[in-house]
Amino acid sequence: MPSVMSNSSNRLSELERKIDRLEKYTTIRDGVWIKKYLEEIDEFIIDYGWMGNKELSARIEHDNLMMCRAMAKENFLEFCRRVALQIEGLSEWGLSKVKNRDPGLIQGSWEKVQDNKESRWRGDYEKEEQPGRISGMRSMDTLEMSFCVYAGRNYMDGGDIREGFFCLIKSFKIRNIASHREDEEEITKRMSKDTEKFYNRREKKYGEINKYWKKLREKIIEEHTGRF
Repeated sequence: MPSVMSNSSNRLSELERKIDRLEKYTTIRDGVWIKKYLEEIDEFIIDYGWMGNKELSARIEHDNLMMCRAMAKENFLEFCRRVALQIEGLSEWGLSKVKNRDPGLIQGSWEKVQDNKESRWRGDYEKEEQPGRISGMRSMDTLEMSFCVYAGRNYMDGGDIREGFFCLIKSFKIRNIASHREDEEEITKRMSKDTEKFYNRREKKYGEINKYWKKLREKIIEEHTGRF
């Protein structure tokens, strides 16, 4: 099994050559964010080739690079979108494997997600039947299912796992709201108070989102590859 973390030197060298050419035609500000982009890629780039699905792994790798680009340009809405796309792709892949191996675990986790939703909504929630396919789940349901299956305990129990879940779920909510391509004022009007508070602290949230996404990613990878 190849290493999960890729040797990024070839990609970085190619990008650096392109940047040498680009900087002749860009402003100083552009040059600054491009160099920051390279630094972020060097830290966060991941090889997903081990997944055994070339199309999916290429798509997730591209979203990973675009996440780094958004972080370097301090585009929080795009950053949340690219993080969510990676989580959706990797979680759907992993949960499908779990379902093939242990459908009872998926059913039990779905029921736990429904109970947690009912608790969060204080009973004002009608439980839903589990979709026939993992790909039929809504994106936020896929995230919740991943926490149930891979976290080892209920994410509603408290502590770091609860913080991680709500951090990522808020980034998903921001991504969904921002997908309507409204201006920032209209976007914030559609947020709950908690989500708006999270958004207003976005300068500090890049690192938190990355931290919790990394933890979830490593649990999924470890489960299915034995790495880490």
